[in-house]
Amino acid sequence: MIVARAIATLLTATAVMSAAHATSYSVSVPTTEPYTRFENFVTPGDFTDSFNFTLSSVYEGYLWLFPQQDAWFVSAADNTKGVTLTLVNNDTETEYTAVLYPTVKGTVSLWEPGVLPLVINGFDPNKSLYLSGSFEPGNYSALVTGTATGSNGGNYVLKFSLQPVPEPATFALMGVGLVGIGLMTRRKGSVAG
Repeated sequence: MIVARAIATLLTATAVMSAAHATSYSVSVPTTEPYTRFENFVTPGDFTDSFNFTLSSVYEGYLWLFPQQDAWFVSAADNTKGVTLTLVNNDTETEYTAVLYPTVKGTVSLWEPGVLPLVINGFDPNKSLYLSGSFEPGNYSALVTGTATGSNGGNYVLKFSLQPVPEPATFALMGVGLVGIGLMTRRKGSVAG
């Protein structure tokens, strides 16, 4: 009876640890500089985190995800595997899927400034996920999924860098302004001469 209870308790604890964790965050519109940054710790097991925000006009930029994987000193305590990053425009149902950073930007050398400390702690840019582009107005969800395999769970860093794209009317106004400045400069030059 005692052994049966102990086995049942162990099975329940294992089921709870392997259950999927889902967390949702509301995010203000991501900024360009400094970028919007999140560092999340997740408990052991499968996880899905959703970062929700609204774009009122066309924006361009990137999302960059650094999952902690194979850290040199802490891999047994904090680690993840099978991590994905998907951005969804919930209004149009358009999906953007992140790819490995080296696929679109090239391999990052360990000797570049700041890279080695990242790699030692398991945040290798060459194992990071990246997506970029131009994004239409709408309600968005950036979905981070994966499995936290470390004894403490896992960890990741997500960066957003988005900026509004000027509308054609803005370019027209800028052009009119530049023409006006040019005419004023020309007029001042002819009055002085």
